[in-house]
Amino acid sequence: IAVYFAIPVLVLTLGGALIYKFFWCKYLCPLGAFTNIFLNVTAAAGAILAYTIVRLAGIQLSAYWLLGALVLIGWITEIGFMRSWLLPIPKITRNTDTCSDCGHCDNHCPQGIRISTMAEVRHIDCTLCSDCINRCPLKNTLTINRRQRNKYLAPASVTLLTSAGLLLATLVEFTTISLRWGNTPPTQAVFVQSGMKSIKCYGSSMALAGTIENVAGILGIDTYVKSHTVKIFYDSAVISRSGVKALLFTPSKTKIREPRLDANARIGVFDIGVLGLLDAVDFSDLEALLGEHEGILGFETRFGEPVRTTVYYLPARIAPAEIRSLLNRQYLIRNGEKVRIAFETADQGETREAVNVAQYQSFMFDGYDDTFNNYDGYESAKLAVYTFPMPEAGDASMKQYLDILAAHLSKDEGVVRFRTGFDGGARGYVYFDAGKTDEASIKHSLAMKQLTYFISETDTEQIENPFHISRESSPRGR
Repeated sequence: IAVYFAIPVLVLTLGGALIYKFFWCKYLCPLGAFTNIFLNVTAAAGAILAYTIVRLAGIQLSAYWLLGALVLIGWITEIGFMRSWLLPIPKITRNTDTCSDCGHCDNHCPQGIRISTMAEVRHIDCTLCSDCINRCPLKNTLTINRRQRNKYLAPASVTLLTSAGLLLATLVEFTTISLRWGNTPPTQAVFVQSGMKSIKCYGSSMALAGTIENVAGILGIDTYVKSHTVKIFYDSAVISRSGVKALLFTPSKTKIREPRLDANARIGVFDIGVLGLLDAVDFSDLEALLGEHEGILGFETRFGEPVRTTVYYLPARIAPAEIRSLLNRQYLIRNGEKVRIAFETADQGETREAVNVAQYQSFMFDGYDDTFNNYDGYESAKLAVYTFPMPEAGDASMKQYLDILAAHLSKDEGVVRFRTGFDGGARGYVYFDAGKTDEASIKHSLAMKQLTYFISETDTEQIENPFHISRESSPRGR
């Protein structure tokens, strides 16, 4: 359907551009039509007044109706009248007594306006660029409001307004996105969270909006990139403030360094509340901070107010008091320079029972799980499972390739799920319908030198297989 609309519009735009200057801008561009409301303020004011009255009467009419009406008024003004009313106050004026009708002004007008036929230019396409004034060979024949000194009004205005806009941008922060979903209930509330350093552009703002849009009780979102602030509008009768805050939090498990220890060695566990942990950027800073001390192996975070942070450490090299002091330091060293951070502990923390290496590896394993090929249509107990050692599954840097491996496996219609887990070591699990595929096919697919994945419904790409999976791995049924 999009193609059927796109081709006629393309043909119309290109064809019109061959005949008329600025054809798209003048006759088809909705933004161009909208800006014409300033040249027909009477009709535009009438539309705004009518919309306001309708809203005050209690009729829930979307603002898109007002926007559409203003665009329509601008388009009618452009096509039907080709002239402005009331505004703008400055206008190009022609002295008919001194004009020689040479046509220089007509030839040099970028909008193609026949200035030589008008005593006062009220044409809707006039932008007061002053090209006609500068090109006129007869002094003071073309002026703005019959004053020669006004010839620099347009460039001066552009310079002034641009400077004012830049200044205003430093003083006032505008929303990067502002989205609303559904009607506004009387129980609407607003949750504001500043310091979200991951909110740094339109794309990251839309990504966050996409993760919360379908959550029950969420009504909308505003983001402010400059201050890294998020406003979430929610129905307090459906979701609590704490529940909204939890939506912004992603639990993390981060290994800073591998423990090179005897299997029976003990690893310390220290749990503490930390303020200032909001998003992935903060977790990255926390990793850099804790990574400065060789006695710290890793950490995990869980949502709470404050965020609960469990630090795994070597008791022989660092004590809990030193960990607490490090978290309160408020700076980290990056590339030899001090970088300010805003972490601080909310309590004294609690030392928990030490764990062995295997327990630590199990706690810190961040599993992956993906289903496809109508997995929900099967009874899980009737699926066969192929399991195999997968050391790379415990490497955080390899997690980005698990999606590609899952897509690669999904080409086999008999494979319906792929996940990773920890059972004495990192392992991979492939769930399959034994009536459609077999272990040999799965082994072959896992051991292929190239992984093939879909970039669209029909197109695929390949990468070198980063996983080293042996075809001799052992199957395990369920």
